[in-house]
Amino acid sequence: MLWLAMPLEAGCVVLLGLFWVRLRAIESRVAAMRIGLAEIRCYAEARTRLQQQQKQFEQAVEGTTNSVETVHRALANLSFDLWGNDSRDLRARHDVHAERLYDGVRRVNRSLGRLTGNLLGGDRRDDD
Repeated sequence: MLWLAMPLEAGCVVLLGLFWVRLRAIESRVAAMRIGLAEIRCYAEARTRLQQQQKQFEQAVEGTTNSVETVHRALANLSFDLWGNDSRDLRARHDVHAERLYDGVRRVNRSLGRLTGNLLGGDRRDDD
């Protein structure tokens, strides 16, 4: 019976050795996957921060545009009021051009915000 047990035991030892080597290879791959997952998390966090900064920048440009427009209109109104009724046509043309200018700045700001958001993998807004 010993003659049967020894080869069987040797076969089990060889199989265990093969399984041990395979287990080490799997553990090595799992460790590499953990590192990859940590890098993915890092990239995702960086992307989220960039998306937040992009939105803040877009809001800052919008707020600045509104402020500049308000001051511009106040100064223009003061100037046109000083010139009196003779400046009505000029005021109307000025207002049309100023409106187009500030609307254009806002449109470009929103378009760049959408483009940047799409490049960063954010939501796709179509509120133009």
